[in-house]
Amino acid sequence: MKLIHVVHRPSSVRKLLAAAAAVMILGLAGCGDGSSDQTMMAEGAMPAAEMPMADAKSPVIDQQIIRTAYVTVRVADVIDGVTEVRAAVAADGGTISTEDLTNYDGAQNATLTVRVPAKDLDSFLAGLADLGTIEQTSISAADVTTQVIDLDARITSLKGSIARLTELQSQAANVADLVAVETELANRQAELESLQSQRDYLGDQVAMSTVTITLVSEVNAVSTTPDFLRGLETGWNALLSAAGALVTAAGFIIPFAIVIGIIVLVVRWIIRRRKKSGGGAA
Repeated sequence: MKLIHVVHRPSSVRKLLAAAAAVMILGLAGCGDGSSDQTMMAEGAMPAAEMPMADAKSPVIDQQIIRTAYVTVRVADVIDGVTEVRAAVAADGGTISTEDLTNYDGAQNATLTVRVPAKDLDSFLAGLADLGTIEQTSISAADVTTQVIDLDARITSLKGSIARLTELQSQAANVADLVAVETELANRQAELESLQSQRDYLGDQVAMSTVTITLVSEVNAVSTTPDFLRGLETGWNALLSAAGALVTAAGFIIPFAIVIGIIVLVVRWIIRRRKKSGGGAA
């Protein structure tokens, strides 16, 4: 029974029909939660066949896969490597999320987090071999197809529900009904925005793959061939270091030695004076 028919009936009949409809709806929705009861009351005039079904047939979509990669590359020059990575990302239409460059004890390292189109991920990773030596590669994949289908179904359902609530809003007979419909409409709209945000995030993660690239500088191998000049240089540097340490130690000790020497001379002078005084007295 539609709302427009109820409005033209006498007030007593209208109240009776409204009460009967409310009782029937509450009986059917007794197993649902509070928000569902309120919504059912607001949409009581709609046929049950028009209510959105969460498990309604959804359109077939491609498999939704989120791919993430981690790569470590040893390069001759880290700065040049960073420049080449930037160029490769720009060429593929990607973006750089973070970039961190460190220099510890003369060794440079760089870590870049980039996002490239998922369809170009394999070719992008293959191109990193041109930077230097690939030391480690790790690729992970997460299938989110079921989550995407579920979100799409819930979004479609909520959009239909919001459209019907909007119609009921214009047909509200009194302030109480209007407030109830507007409250439920605001709740549905907030839920729809949350679901759309989740859907957009998953879509972005599927479309753009995240790659973490670590660039490390090459370490020269230590030569095991005897080198007289290198040994001589090392010995000379050690001698200079030892001499410097001795000079520093001497500079530290000399002031104390002078003071101690003065004290010793004074004590010896006093002892001699006493001996001479004692001998004269005898």
